[in-house]
Amino acid sequence: SETERVAIEAGNVWIEGDLCSGKPDFDKIFEEPYPELTDKESLMGREFDIPLDVVACDLTVFEPGEGLRHAELLQSVRGATRGREELADGWRFALDGSAFAWAAEWIGYERRCCGFFDFRLEWLSGQEPVLTVTGPPGAKEMLAGW
Repeated sequence: SETERVAIEAGNVWIEGDLCSGKPDFDKIFEEPYPELTDKESLMGREFDIPLDVVACDLTVFEPGEGLRHAELLQSVRGATRGREELADGWRFALDGSAFAWAAEWIGYERRCCGFFDFRLEWLSGQEPVLTVTGPPGAKEMLAGW
């Protein structure tokens, strides 16, 4: 996206660069000192009527090794995505048949760190698997780069 391009060119994308790399260093991410929001920052987002804590992921929920497995599964599922359809509140992803088990395991992890997402994983007779991910305002945008 344009925002990502600008951030990368600026030379600092904080932990998002590591998270989106496909091979994040979770030890580094968990050691990062996360500052408390200032009063002004806590009011940001209110103009869009989106509570800040609704669309925030918490990667600290993972035990050592779980974060790496979560990232590996995400990479596998993304690699097996054959198409996507934009929905009003999320996305529907067509998956290769090999990705069904990965997607199911990934949902288990993702549910823990990003509990605002709703998931539906289907594999109907004669069709490829479909993963639907929806959520409150702001959640859809988090998946736009899938």
